[in-house]
Amino acid sequence: MKTIFSAVCIALCICQSVSAQNEVLRQINSLRGITSFGISINVEHPSSLNDFDFDLSGIRKEIQDKLEAASVSVIGDDELRSSDQYPLLSLHINVLRAGNGTYPYSVELAFYQPVKLTLNRDVGTVAATWQTSFVAIVSHDLLEHITPSAINLVDSFVNDFASVNL
Repeated sequence: MKTIFSAVCIALCICQSVSAQNEVLRQINSLRGITSFGISINVEHPSSLNDFDFDLSGIRKEIQDKLEAASVSVIGDDELRSSDQYPLLSLHINVLRAGNGTYPYSVELAFYQPVKLTLNRDVGTVAATWQTSFVAIVSHDLLEHITPSAINLVDSFVNDFASVNL
């Protein structure tokens, strides 16, 4: 009986691992053939951090520099605003105040692109086809570490993008 139970547990673990691996490959393959895209950055934080500078233009510049170093073409903001049919790399940072001098935060980097829903008469929409994220916590004196840690997620995207395009 223990042997059967062990075999079932091992089979379930392998199936879950394969399923997760397939999802990662689907995400990476969704980047194939993309020639250019826009960048969106959104930072949410409590009003008590209004004095802390989340430099959105500086974050955008660092992300754009990483992408251009990997020979990725970035669509300008004016052109991006003209249509919802452009792919978009979105960085979302959400900082909370825990009340004990700490600030938990989450960072999500997601790639959105126009898709068609085949099960719903090919209705067009936009969906995240690639994403990565993390959650962390810092004290007030370490808030400046949030931005660099968020920007570092772009390296993961660039590696996946390059693996299917360059």
